[in-house]
Amino acid sequence: SNNDIVSKDDFVLYPNPSNGLFVIEVPSGHVISKISAFDAQGKQVLLSQEGVNDFQTKIIISDPVAGMYNLLITTERGLTFTKRVVLE
Repeated sequence: SNNDIVSKDDFVLYPNPSNGLFVIEVPSGHVISKISAFDAQGKQVLLSQEGVNDFQTKIIISDPVAGMYNLLITTERGLTFTKRVVLE
């Protein structure tokens, strides 16, 4: 069904800009299996993630430094996409 087709715009990330804590809202029926964060130089930075409920995942970037980051998000169905975020 068409309900299975999602885009990265269906995964809502906020607040952006942030102080290092983000929430991702996940479309119904999808589960995030992995999140990685990279700084503007492409260096991976540490983060922790915890499920809040079936529809939200909280991400905390460890030792946040102000700047632009790319979050690489993979779902259990194999969908992979990038979200750009700003830390203040």
